[in-house]
Amino acid sequence: MSRILIYTFRTFPYMSQLRQEFSDIFILDKLKQDINYLCKTLQKKESLTIIGVAKASKKYNYSQIETIALNKFAQRKKIDGNGPLHVALNVPNKIILECFRIRRTGTMAFCNYAMYKIQLCILTNKLKVKHIFLHIKPEHIKCIKKLLYMNQWQYDL
Repeated sequence: MSRILIYTFRTFPYMSQLRQEFSDIFILDKLKQDINYLCKTLQKKESLTIIGVAKASKKYNYSQIETIALNKFAQRKKIDGNGPLHVALNVPNKIILECFRIRRTGTMAFCNYAMYKIQLCILTNKLKVKHIFLHIKPEHIKCIKKLLYMNQWQYDL
């Protein structure tokens, strides 16, 4: 059974709700430095599922499960000059339709930067790590544990 690590950004507006559900959360503050530290931490783990969490767009009534991270930042810049155009993220086999939808296109903001760099670290180092990323609405934070349970993952960190 794999262990779970939740990560989010210092600016995540629903931190108190997330902390009510998960006591141990890795916060990305200084993006490059903290992603490098997280990558080194992941290399020391046997089997792990990491879940990135960021604020969902107001234009949707649901939260989104990301499927890919793009090698793009701020519309034009490449994140990694030698990296692939995109990397696939893990998608849970079972989802809760009243909370989540699958998003098949990527973003080009800070969350995409973090997703891409972390997934590239996982792939480059051939780590046994599943990487899921959620753009979440505050009312769906409680759905994360349900999603873990439905997919037989256990939060025990």
